[in-house]
Amino acid sequence: MNDIQDRMPGRDAPVVARWWPWRLQAYVLGQVIGAFIFVLVAASLALWFVQSLRFLPLVVGTGAPGTLFVSLMGLLLPTFLALLLPFTLALAVLFVYQRLTHDSEMIVMRAAGLSPSSLAAPALVLAILVTMAGYGLSLWAAPASWRELIRLQYAARQNYAPLLLRTGQFHDVVPGLTFYARERNERGDLTGILIHDTRHIGQPITIMADHGMLMMSADGPLIEILHGTRQEFSRATGRLTQLDFDRYTVNIRELTGSDGEAEGRRGAPRELPLSQLLNPPADTPPPEISRMTSELHQRFAIPLFSVTLTVLGLVAVLPRRHERRGKPWRLVAAAGGIAGLQGLALGVMNMANKNPLAILLLYALVLVPMLAGLWVLFDRRWHRMGKAAG
Repeated sequence: MNDIQDRMPGRDAPVVARWWPWRLQAYVLGQVIGAFIFVLVAASLALWFVQSLRFLPLVVGTGAPGTLFVSLMGLLLPTFLALLLPFTLALAVLFVYQRLTHDSEMIVMRAAGLSPSSLAAPALVLAILVTMAGYGLSLWAAPASWRELIRLQYAARQNYAPLLLRTGQFHDVVPGLTFYARERNERGDLTGILIHDTRHIGQPITIMADHGMLMMSADGPLIEILHGTRQEFSRATGRLTQLDFDRYTVNIRELTGSDGEAEGRRGAPRELPLSQLLNPPADTPPPEISRMTSELHQRFAIPLFSVTLTVLGLVAVLPRRHERRGKPWRLVAAAGGIAGLQGLALGVMNMANKNPLAILLLYALVLVPMLAGLWVLFDRRWHRMGKAAG
């Protein structure tokens, strides 16, 4: 505060006074940017760490390299950053404006001629910039990251070679498909092979062999089984069919169906590019069209929360003309209201996937508080009420 007072122009410096408010606003903007970056990094690291735990079993279980885990973590960041930006910006605004009020710096700025709307301008400018960044994430970066994230997960699950090299253990390759090999010699030959497939209800299949070899081909990992038996039991008829063979080749990808699942799956709405959401394929079923429409509106609505939550924070903590100390209860109430509003928006987003009418509620949650808050910030009657109350 003393630094600001020492640099304030006197009454005999009308020319300096013209640009002085801009320096004060730049000072506030710098404070908000610093707090915003700090809160965003801290919150991102915490959420990043929690989300990373779900990728550890995938990487460890498939024997994938550590670089895959790093790639998955990097791709995960844009997917939640779009939701994190509005909330962290609002927290930064609450903290900075409350601190400036508590240190009486706001009183000095008001004495220098800045109105509440002028004091709010730095935070609003930053909110607009963050909204633009949010649109970049929501419309392009996040969907592209989701697509690559899903692709890498399928690639990791299809890498069964390291899994099959672990002998002496039963491995659930996919639910309902178990693989076992007793041991593996120096040449890579497997002995004591067992493959048990129960994915077809009422028709389990068991393949047993003395030994076999693991080979890699253009179609993926293959197991060439020698001198074994294939048994198929039908519970409907109670009949057991047995086939003895000298040589039998098993394609792991064909056995698990992973290739068909990866190539034939229809991407989830959050993975689709904006062009496909705007122009869905002609064969898209109506329920999927509804989910795509909901996803499209969410991408346009969510970034606007940066402005909405910032405006609510400013209304709560921006001081009146003669208020020398911020009131802590305002800060607590504002933080709770901001968290509650964003939580309610997330709930409405889930509802919108099933009920298209919830999209209107989502836009209402964004626009109504924003417009009401802007009216309060820029309405001169509110300023006169604050002056009279002081």
